[in-house]
Amino acid sequence: MGINLAKGLIALIFMAILLLPGFYSGLASLDTNSLVALALSGLVGICFGDTLYFLTLVRMGARRTLLLGSLIPVTTAFIAVTVLGEKVPMLAWLWM
Repeated sequence: MGINLAKGLIALIFMAILLLPGFYSGLASLDTNSLVALALSGLVGICFGDTLYFLTLVRMGARRTLLLGSLIPVTTAFIAVTVLGEKVPMLAWLWM
């Protein structure tokens, strides 16, 4: 947990530097709501996502965690098809 906390703090520092006005010109075209959503997305992904992943490693072990992790692309594509109505080609399903 200590390594995860240190990694999260370092990522937060870099993200704060990136979001400073004038640091990166590509972000200047974004409105405030988009920047807030970007910051919250990064914060939730780094804090909760990584913490839960490491807890899963501890509780389930590396083999089971990696097995479930290998199903992420298939699950993402299935949700994209069912919820968003995207079309995934058959070749893409085969590669997954």
